[in-house]
Amino acid sequence: MRLEILDDHVSIKLGERACADNASSLRDAFLEHMNDFSASIWLDLSELHSLDTSGVQVILSLIKTLKTQGKSVNITHMSDEVRNVFEILQLSTTI
Repeated sequence: MRLEILDDHVSIKLGERACADNASSLRDAFLEHMNDFSASIWLDLSELHSLDTSGVQVILSLIKTLKTQGKSVNITHMSDEVRNVFEILQLSTTI
């Protein structure tokens, strides 16, 4: 995960994988930097190619937490394979 703090938003770029073996480290990284986030967050999924239900849970938890803090979240650069995972889980309208 990489953060890029810009004038009008923070871009969070996930790595290639959000799976059971790295979900807790992703969650910890989000929590560690939660207060660094501005009012507008862009979650960049351009490098994400491997996603399982643990990774989906981390992403959904991040979105829910940020929205309860009054921050807007935009999902950008989602590949077809990642979009398919959300559609299979019937979560495509959630993100």
